[in-house]
Amino acid sequence: MHVKVAATSGSKDLFVTRISSTSVNAVSAICTHQSCTLNKFMTSSQQYGCPCHSSRFNADGSVAQGPATTALSSYTGTVTATGADFTIA
Repeated sequence: MHVKVAATSGSKDLFVTRISSTSVNAVSAICTHQSCTLNKFMTSSQQYGCPCHSSRFNADGSVAQGPATTALSSYTGTVTATGADFTIA
């Protein structure tokens, strides 16, 4: 799921993935190589892909294939009765 989160310091484009019944992970939807918006999560490879220069990122935001060398910002959240809670700085 791709979401935009409003924050006091601006906004962030994030991809949110449910890890378990009580845990969710969110990663930046913006490639660390040249700031292109990533494609949606590819279930076949379990990765996010950059359409600009073919970088690949694992579900946790780590780099799987360059040219990107920096991991995506990553945030862990918990599932609640009303949705998911994240702390994003």
